[in-house]
Amino acid sequence: MYVYTNDLLIKRMNEYDIFFGESGYVRTDESWRSSKVCSPFTRIYYVDEGKALLRTASENVIMEPGNVYLIPAGLVYDYEGIPSVQKLFFHINLFKPDGYDMMLEFDRVGILPCPLEHMKYLKTLYESDSFANTVIIKSCICETVSEMIKKYRIGAEMRENYSPLVQNTMKYIRANLSVKLNISEIADKQFVSVSTLTKQFKEQTGRTLGAYIDDLIMYSAQRKLLRTDIPINEVSEKLGFCDQFYFSRYFKRRCGEAPLKYRKRMRTVDFGTQPEITMVKIGR
Repeated sequence: MYVYTNDLLIKRMNEYDIFFGESGYVRTDESWRSSKVCSPFTRIYYVDEGKALLRTASENVIMEPGNVYLIPAGLVYDYEGIPSVQKLFFHINLFKPDGYDMMLEFDRVGILPCPLEHMKYLKTLYESDSFANTVIIKSCICETVSEMIKKYRIGAEMRENYSPLVQNTMKYIRANLSVKLNISEIADKQFVSVSTLTKQFKEQTGRTLGAYIDDLIMYSAQRKLLRTDIPINEVSEKLGFCDQFYFSRYFKRRCGEAPLKYRKRMRTVDFGTQPEITMVKIGR
């Protein structure tokens, strides 16, 4: 008997997963426009009718029927319908073992051809309550994401084999994420000196320990603001800020606008003010 096992493959399958946020099937109107959008999640748009413009710092992309578009988490862009667009959309996250979304490493709009017949099939699946169809549509979206990863080599330079010290440090930070975390405390928990911890972390991840914590704090704040209805003061408390004022100042310095303004503006970016919706199905 011959048996071949691929432990790395199974490890990746268990450590990397796609998390789904909001979704819907929508036909926008002239109100569907916004500027300086920057989300903590990736947007997948299956366009089956109309046109829209996506504008980033480096390119203008016309969304057209017969294509699927991936707008990665963290990308700053403007959009508007020309004059309207019809699409099936999904908001997703693809987290790595270090707590970062893989798509944060991608800095442009991804595009793949997608036959209109397939989009019609996806819409039919989306409207169904069948568990089997749920599995099928999830696999279709995963296939879209994997094709984007292959086409654009997303994460090609990504390091996966961190030392036990760095892995345990990342786990500790994610489990105790707070602006109050300090490097001395983390080093004590790992039974090493501060210099050993900071040196190994920077060598293996390419970023300082302080920057890693700061990035996760900001990313967690954005997700809480957009995917929950938690009041701003509670978001502040959960992340360890001494008061809401300090949190607002911190958030504005990193994001360019106050948390409440960010929440209000970003929650309108998919549908506009008064969109014409053919069918909407939202999942949180």
